[in-house]
Amino acid sequence: MGLAEISFPSEVENVVYGHCYFDLYINDVLIRRMTLPSGHHKRVCSLVDTLHREQRSQIPLQSHEPLLVEFSYVNGKILIKLQENIVTEFSRDLSRMLGFDEYVKYRRNVAAKRSTSLTVGDVSSAYVYVTPLWT
Repeated sequence: MGLAEISFPSEVENVVYGHCYFDLYINDVLIRRMTLPSGHHKRVCSLVDTLHREQRSQIPLQSHEPLLVEFSYVNGKILIKLQENIVTEFSRDLSRMLGFDEYVKYRRNVAAKRSTSLTVGDVSSAYVYVTPLWT
């Protein structure tokens, strides 16, 4: 067995549709799953902008109305500010990117425990095994 070709993508999406989302609850009743569109965010501010934009597009909020969950990036960590009676919970992939715990319901304004990480979560190494052509 020999190796003919190896291909690596030139860019890997760090936000994969269906894997990066956060749930919004009002008084512990799920009202909406906010699923982010697929894409590659090189900067945290780009991801924060997408989180805000998706709230405005998926929930009928006027431009003057406050977001239900407001995200900010301060000193390498994400802060969330929740409107009254709002609870949020992050998917595994999004929580890892934002520095929050996965599948934990956040009921108050809080800063992430960990720094943000925009690296692709489950891809860190590629291994190629080759059987020599001669023995």
